Amino acid sequence: VALAVRDARAGIDLETIEPRHPTFAQDWFTPLEQARLHDDAALTCAWAVKEAVLKALGTGMALSPREIEVVEMGDGHAEVRLYGEVAARHAALGGAPIRVALSARAGRVVATAVFAA
Repeated sequence: VALAVRDARAGIDLETIEPRHPTFAQDWFTPLEQARLHDDAALTCAWAVKEAVLKALGTGMALSPREIEVVEMGDGHAEVRLYGEVAARHAALGGAPIRVALSARAGRVVATAVFAA
C-alpha cells in the first residue's frame, strides 16, 4: 500500500479484520474507545486510523497509540483527538487539521491520515 501527497504529511495503514485478544483493546485504546468499539471490525478500523496518524506524524510506534483517541468513524472518514506527546508532535509540525479517510471491504481496512505540512 502506498500514498503520495504534495505539500502535506501523510500516513497510510492496511489491516486485516480478524479476532483480537481482549488485551489488545486494553493495551491500545482509551476507556472511552473501549466502551464504543465492540467488535473486531470496529477495533481494526480504529487501530488502522491510529497507525495512519502515527505514520503521518513520522513517528510510528515511537509514540503511544493511546494518545490518539478515535472519537468518530463513519461514512468513509474518522475523527481523532490527540493528547500528550502525540499532540505536541502534531503542534510542532504546524498543527493543521488532520483528515482521516477510512475504507473497509473484503475483510480489509485502509486508513489514511493527511495534514498540511
